Amino acid sequence: LDEKLENSLDEKLENKTMSTLGEKGSQTQVLLYYKYTEIKDPLSMTLWQDTLCRCLNITGRIRVAKEGINGTVAGTQRALEIYKRGMYVHPILQMEEDAFKSS
Repeated sequence: LDEKLENSLDEKLENKTMSTLGEKGSQTQVLLYYKYTEIKDPLSMTLWQDTLCRCLNITGRIRVAKEGINGTVAGTQRALEIYKRGMYVHPILQMEEDAFKSS
């Protein structure tokens, strides 16, 4: 593709994928975490995670098992802060700040 067309496509893609949680030009951040804890119903936890991530326009991989949860997710700083708050207050997870690593 020529440079003008490529820049135009990049701009359209950026505008189309901008979340209401981030301003234009917001940089995507990555958040990694894990917690070993008993999850009696991994399917319910998976559905909750899917809903939370879709609402916040967060992408990545999250593994949920009866033994715990492990994730690598990406989104705007604001979206990831809201996501972490949800993880802190979830009655099963009750995650702590030091469980998260960001880059």
